[in-house]
Order: sequence, then structure tokens, then C-alpha cells
Amino acid sequence: FPVTIAVGPKGTHLPKTTYGMSILYSPFFVLGYKIAYNQKSPLNGFSEPFATCNYWGGVFYVMLGLVILRNFLKNFFNEIVTTLTLIIVFFGTMLFYYTLCVNEMSHSYLFFLFTAFLSLTHKWHQQQKIIYSLLLGIVFGIISLARPTEVLIVLFFIFWNVKSINDFKSKLKFFVSNCIHIILMVIVCVLLWLPQFIFWKNYIVTGK
Repeated sequence: FPVTIAVGPKGTHLPKTTYGMSILYSPFFVLGYKIAYNQKSPLNGFSEPFATCNYWGGVFYVMLGLVILRNFLKNFFNEIVTTLTLIIVFFGTMLFYYTLCVNEMSHSYLFFLFTAFLSLTHKWHQQQKIIYSLLLGIVFGIISLARPTEVLIVLFFIFWNVKSINDFKSKLKFFVSNCIHIILMVIVCVLLWLPQFIFWKNYIVTGK
């Protein structure tokens, strides 16, 4: 896949993608490794046990995302509206295809992460708890590592319940009054990016 490979200044080939998907793959990769080891399949990461565990890992993340989305929607809508919304989201969008056909790609995993970010944003604005701040930092960090362009999801957090200029001004004051929580989110996110920075800086890769 040439599109995912770059050549460093030292002539070393390196992946352009960040390591966020590796975090999400890892529990099922470990399970696949254990199964492959037990049944003496190749331990190369591409044999049948790895492929099967990775596939069902993607399905698991989507199912978990649907559960989280249901719990979020129940805060605003009744059971009928919530159920219909879940059906439409899964069967009426590309999520169905990305879950069952090509779930090794980032889309199904990002669905789970987005629903988690959505739910945590709602909870954090209701009650500013340290645990919510930590989880928001973790989820946002993994989202940005899985696909860096998705950092735009932070706008959802910033503009939550903002409907006017006055609301936005009030939101800025709200963030200032809770700056410790915001700083904590940023620190957690930066810590998650640190291994990626180290990899890019590594002498074998760039030396810069």
C-alpha cells in the first residue's frame, strides 16, 4: 500500500499512519496470538486466528458503540425514537458495510470512539468529574491517533449547547472556571501522542 508508506530523510521506509488503530487492535491481536500459538498456526499476525479475532473485534466495537449511543439517546428521547435511530444508523448508513465487510479499517472503530466522546461530553457538561476529564482526554487522544483529521471532533465538545454568541461567551467563561479539567484532558492527550513523537524522532526513522 504505497499510500501509507513514506521515505524518511535517511532513506528509511516508514508508515505515515499514526498508531491509534494499533491500540484498538491490540486486545484482539493478543487473543489471536494466543489462539494461533495453541493451534500452532503461523505467528506472523496474518494467519487465520489473527484475522478472525481482528474481524470480531471490529464487530465488538460497533456493538459497544451502539449500546453507548442508546444510553446517550435515552437522555433525550423515548425508547421508540431511540430504537428507530439505532436501526437507521446501523442499516441506513455505511456503518453496516464497514462493520461486516471491511471492519479492519478505522471507520467502525471510530464509530465506537465517537459515541464514547459524545456520551462523555454530555456527562462532563452535567458534572465536571476528574474521571470524565481523564476519559475524554484518552478518547480524544485515541481518536486523533486513529485518524488525525478527526481532531475536528473537539468542536463538538467546545460548542456543546451553544446556540448563540452569548452562549459561546458563557461557554468560554465556563471553560476558564474549569481550566484544571481542560489542562488535564490536554495532558492525557499529549501523553498518548508521546510514543508517536518518540517514534518519529527515533534515529532509525528521522533523527528529527
